[in-house]
Amino acid sequence: MPALMAGVAALALWRLNNGIDLGDEGFMAHCTARVMEGQVPHRDFYSLQGPLSSMILAGWSKVVGLSFLKLRVLGALIHGGMVLLTYLIARRVSDPRWALAAGAASIIIGLPHMRFAPLAVWQGLALSMLTVWLALRSVQDGNRKLAFASGITASLSLLVRHDQGAYMVLSILVLAAATRWVGRARFNLLAWIAGALCVGLPAFLIARATGALSGMWEQLVLFPLTRYGGTSSIPFPSLDQAGPAGSPLAFLFFRLTPLVALAALPLIAWRLIRGFRGMPEAIGLFLSAWSLLMFGQVMVRSDLAHLVLTMHPLLVLVAWLAHYLRHALDWSSRWPSVASGAGALGFAVITALSIRMFLPPWERDATRIESRFASVVDEDGAEINAVIKAIESDSGPDDAVLVLPYHPAYYVLADRRNPTRWGYHWPGDRTDEELKELIAQAEVDRPRAVVIFDRDSTATFLGPVVQWVEAHYSAIDTHADPVIYRQRNEVSLP
Repeated sequence: MPALMAGVAALALWRLNNGIDLGDEGFMAHCTARVMEGQVPHRDFYSLQGPLSSMILAGWSKVVGLSFLKLRVLGALIHGGMVLLTYLIARRVSDPRWALAAGAASIIIGLPHMRFAPLAVWQGLALSMLTVWLALRSVQDGNRKLAFASGITASLSLLVRHDQGAYMVLSILVLAAATRWVGRARFNLLAWIAGALCVGLPAFLIARATGALSGMWEQLVLFPLTRYGGTSSIPFPSLDQAGPAGSPLAFLFFRLTPLVALAALPLIAWRLIRGFRGMPEAIGLFLSAWSLLMFGQVMVRSDLAHLVLTMHPLLVLVAWLAHYLRHALDWSSRWPSVASGAGALGFAVITALSIRMFLPPWERDATRIESRFASVVDEDGAEINAVIKAIESDSGPDDAVLVLPYHPAYYVLADRRNPTRWGYHWPGDRTDEELKELIAQAEVDRPRAVVIFDRDSTATFLGPVVQWVEAHYSAIDTHADPVIYRQRNEVSLP
């Protein structure tokens, strides 16, 4: 384990301050800042992440201070925990060498793809993995207190990232059913449910008392079911499409989890037919279900950012399968060697593809971002600094500004208020009523400056907002990108 943590530390030190994501990472930091100001997620600002995610980051930032680099330090710690959990879960279901292989592969898989930004999905996945580890320990050690603790972390996972939490809950139900079916050690589902209610019920009551419950229902349930698929869906990669997603490597990697599960399930079925019905089979059914259910994240939005979220359960499944193959096929002297070779090849393929596809490129000619909330460098640092300077020159520290459509990092980098509930805008996400509400909020709390990236493109899906801006503000340079607007009474009109 020390070697695994050393690997995490080395990778984090190399990558921690290189590059910035003005969109998703910026939204994460913006939500953190709003919670630190006393705002309540879903009631005071719009978010598709669970409320606990930004509260965790706000708590961290209250202690160490808010900056993109300091948030990434927390991300590195979360990543170290996920590497450790990958090893510990695999150690529960396989022998030490396969567990070590799974842990080693996980060093480069996950948060490094996001430059260690601790987005809600990574917080949620870490809690889901902790839930699984506690559940497996509960089954194998016969300890109902561990089942209770597993239920607590399950609720926390749901409050951080509800969709991942739902997949994990379904996986736990498979574990409970599979262990009951084999008739050996059983998972104490009642203790698990009791633990989940200890957190879930108070959270429900708090959300209701603070007035956030209706917003949670709208943003976390209704939006994903009614709008997300139509606005953010990315088709599953095929060999005939252009770009990296159409490469044979991407074609294979996007299908690796189903392929491994389809290798495991027939083997389990063959063993069951032969009369073997024990804990190894129950664990195999659970790990296959967990991997396939978590793979659901990539079925709607099939990009690398969602694929990488599914890899940790896959690593554990591969470790279990390599171990299970060796013993399940131990009726011929050659099969143990074949199983070992297959497992080694599997981890080698996953590691090689992960290095090729998941590690972001190193930005060599990067410029330091000149904000006390950054402490990172980026190859577009000069352009980012120019926008920060323009915002700061046209507004004061207590003023509001409006940045459109999906660059919420500037609210944090320039230390300015967002006068609306929305920190980002994606084509098709906002309804006509929401656009009217956005304009009404901006009317009440007039931004001193407005920044619009890709002005013509943005006008196609935020037309009324852009029209309102141009009716009250004047562009400094209409041909620039972004276009920066000042209030008309502060400039000399031509």
